Amino acid sequence: MLVKNRRFMKEYSKGLELIEDLFSKRWVPEIIHSIGIGNNNYKKILDSISYISHTELSRKIKLLLDYGVIKRDDKDKAYKLTQFGFDVDHVFGHIYDISDKYLKRD
Repeated sequence: MLVKNRRFMKEYSKGLELIEDLFSKRWVPEIIHSIGIGNNNYKKILDSISYISHTELSRKIKLLLDYGVIKRDDKDKAYKLTQFGFDVDHVFGHIYDISDKYLKRD
């Protein structure tokens, strides 16, 4: 039983590291949200996020593709959230809700 618990904790820690890595990257939540609400091509994503550069958007899209958060449909050149991406977007949504509910705006 101890070995099973250690394996679970090791996998759990890997999962937390992955999510923490995504959360800590600038622009990632905005890009995921933008794709989630239907901005599925590069130009629409770029236009929906103020102040992000072409270079940074390209870097982050590559990262999200590598992590399996988004996929690209080569036929229509559209970006879409994977199931993992939908789950991450859902988590980000909860964080935004908690922020709005409990953090005071000055």
